[in-house]
Amino acid sequence: MAIKLEIHATDPEVISLVQRYWAMNEECRPVEKVDALLPFREILKSHALAGFIRTQCTAFDENQSCSICGCALSITSRSEVKRYKQHPLSPCAACKAVLDEARRVSEAEAQAELERRVANRIGIVDALTIRYDAVPDDVALMLLALDRAVAPRLVGGCFTYRDCHALAPIWVEEFVDRLWNAKVLSDAPRATGAAAYSVKDEGLSYYSNRIKFSLVPDEFLGAGTEAFQEFIIRPYTDKKRLLALWYDYAVVDCMAYLYDQCEEHRLQVPPTKLNEIKSTVYTALKFFSVAEVWCMMWRVVQNTASLSNRKYYTREKAAATMPGKLLHQFEAARKGNTELTKYQRIKSLPAGMLGQVFNEFYGLDEDTDSVVVIKLFAEESQDRNEIEAKVDAKVRALMTAALENDMAAAVMFDFAELIRNGAGISDAIEQIVEVYAVSSNSEVEV
Repeated sequence: MAIKLEIHATDPEVISLVQRYWAMNEECRPVEKVDALLPFREILKSHALAGFIRTQCTAFDENQSCSICGCALSITSRSEVKRYKQHPLSPCAACKAVLDEARRVSEAEAQAELERRVANRIGIVDALTIRYDAVPDDVALMLLALDRAVAPRLVGGCFTYRDCHALAPIWVEEFVDRLWNAKVLSDAPRATGAAAYSVKDEGLSYYSNRIKFSLVPDEFLGAGTEAFQEFIIRPYTDKKRLLALWYDYAVVDCMAYLYDQCEEHRLQVPPTKLNEIKSTVYTALKFFSVAEVWCMMWRVVQNTASLSNRKYYTREKAAATMPGKLLHQFEAARKGNTELTKYQRIKSLPAGMLGQVFNEFYGLDEDTDSVVVIKLFAEESQDRNEIEAKVDAKVRALMTAALENDMAAAVMFDFAELIRNGAGISDAIEQIVEVYAVSSNSEVEV
C-alpha cells in the first residue's frame, strides 16, 4: 500500500472509516467508492465526508517524496495518489516552512541593503552641484526645452521619463539620459525611495517607469528660477555642438514620421535594421531638409507596403528591404534623378519643445534647407595653419581611401558643394568624413 496514515481520532468507528476511505488496491486505486461509505452519522454528502476525514488523519503518499529530505509527501485527496514512484519535485511541509523562512530572512536582508544604498545615494545627490555657466551649449539648450516640457517641475521639483513626452516627437528618454550623463540632472531617490531601485553589483540599478529626476543646483546660485535664468540669457556660441544637437533632433523627427507611416500600413521597422536606417537619415540631413527626408520615407513605406502584398513576400520580409530602399532614394535625390517634395508635418507628431526652441532661437524647422543649417552653424574662419593641423590626419585617410576605391571625384564634388553652401573648411571635412564613413582600415563605405 502506497498510503501511510497518521490517524488522530480515537473513536473506533471513525478510525475504521478513515482506513476504509484511504484503502488502496495493488494498482493504488481506492477499494471503496465514497458513496459506499455514506451515510456516516449525520454526514450525508461526499464532499462533507472528505472534509471530515481530513480533520481526523494525515495521509502520506509513499510514491511522492520530498525533494529535500526524501520523506513521503502529505496529500489531502484520493485523487492526488500516484500509482508509481514519482521524481521528487517539491518539498514537504516542514522543509517548505524552512525554505520560506530562509527566503524571508534573505529578502529582509536584501531590502535592508537596498535601503542602505539608497540612503547613501540620497546623501550623494544632496551634495551634487555644478556650474551653470560651464554647461555646454547643447546641454543648456536641451534644458531650456525640458523646462517647457515638464514645467513647472524642472526648477525645484521632480519628474519622470513619462512627464517628458513633449520634449521631442519620440525617444525622449535618449535626450533625458544625455542630460543625466552630462550631470545637469540627477535621479531623485529622496522623492522615490527604494521602490525605484534595485541592487546591482556594488551599486544601484533603477526601474525606468519609477525613477524620478531633478535639476542639479548651481554651485553658487542654487536651483531656483533666478539661477535657471543663466540658461536663458547666456550667449550660445558653440556652433559645432549646436549643429550636432540639431542633427540628432532632426533624425528623431524623421524617425517619428517613419514609424507613423509604418503603423498606418501595418509595417514594423526591423530592430536589426534601425541603426542602418538612422545612419542613412543622418547623412541625408546633410543635404536635404527634414520635410524632404519625410518625402523619401513616404516613398519607401509605399513601396514596402506594395511589396508586402506580393505572393511570395511577408510584411516582415518586405520591411527588411526598407534600409536599401531609403538609401536608393537618397542616392537618386543626390544625383538629381528624382525630385523631392517638402511634406507637411503630421498633426499627430508635433515638433516637441526642443524643436520649438530651435525655431525660436535660430528659425529652424522641418522646412529649413540643409544649406541654411550649415551656414547658420558654420565655424568662424580660422588661420590656415590651424585648419591644416586640425584636419591633416583625416584628409590623408579620406583621400587615401577615396583613391583606393575610385571615389576621389565624388568626394571632391561633395566637399565643393558643402563649401558652396556655406560650410567652413574644417566643418566640411568633418561632414565629408562622416558621409563616406572612413573606417580604420582606410576604406570608404557608401
